[in-house]
Amino acid sequence: MTKQIDFQGKKHIAIGISVILIVIAAISIFTKGLNFGIDFKGGSLLQIQFPVEKKITEKKIRPILENPEFGLKATQILIQKLYDINGSHNGQFLVNTQELSPDLRKKIVSALKSKIGMSDILREENVGPAIGKELRGQAVKAILASLILILFYIWYRFEFKFAVGAVVALLHDITITLGIFSLFGKEISIPVIAGFLTIIGYSLNDTIVICDRIRENMKLIRKMNFQDLVNKSINQSLTRTINTSLTTFFPVLILWWFGGAVLENFALSLLIGVVIGTYSSIYIVSPIVIGWRNLELAETKK
Repeated sequence: MTKQIDFQGKKHIAIGISVILIVIAAISIFTKGLNFGIDFKGGSLLQIQFPVEKKITEKKIRPILENPEFGLKATQILIQKLYDINGSHNGQFLVNTQELSPDLRKKIVSALKSKIGMSDILREENVGPAIGKELRGQAVKAILASLILILFYIWYRFEFKFAVGAVVALLHDITITLGIFSLFGKEISIPVIAGFLTIIGYSLNDTIVICDRIRENMKLIRKMNFQDLVNKSINQSLTRTINTSLTTFFPVLILWWFGGAVLENFALSLLIGVVIGTYSSIYIVSPIVIGWRNLELAETKK
């Protein structure tokens, strides 16, 4: 028989660690703020044309823009390939960077023409901070909408106390991840927001597995102390939880290590999410469910 780990016996230590991390995250977010990328801050946009027969790719454009002479970081350059209505590449690219001065824009255009044969500039404009503010608002709305839908789904699928535990755990995961990004000045872009939404999905999946096991055991084992029952349920799900976490963690680790500057922060958000999401399913959701259950039992005894 496998050894039963007393997870809930250490819940006070775990909750204390979570509180410390959340406080540090909150202080960093409110003092240092978040380092938003050009997706959210605005910047300069160039729509450029190359002869189709040259078969220019992003890999040929990016090294020119990352020339130290221009002072642009890799994460400050977004390159999008454009296609015509037939789905064929028409030799056009959209290039977004931090706001460029007229002189710097001329130097970049000159380098693109002389080194890889850019033929024309089709569009040239600056994207103001108002657009960035709108995008930030939409990102926040997307995350809040997902949390509300999750609350109602788990309420319907399980019980309200499980739903509250799951949403608190997700808020815990997002807050700590944002705090780490703030503390180390990591850039938040649209791909990173996608990473946060992926964190929500990953953490929720692990939470549902544990909650489902708790619910099944509540039907099968009626005389066991509820905290012991939760511990038993977590231990029964532990092998699956570890295997899922590791098979997710290592590919994302490789993506973070070899994906380059553009994918680094996206992969980092997933790495943090895998670790924090697994932890919160055990030490955030379960204590809330146990505390709620104990309150229900205390009410019935009055």
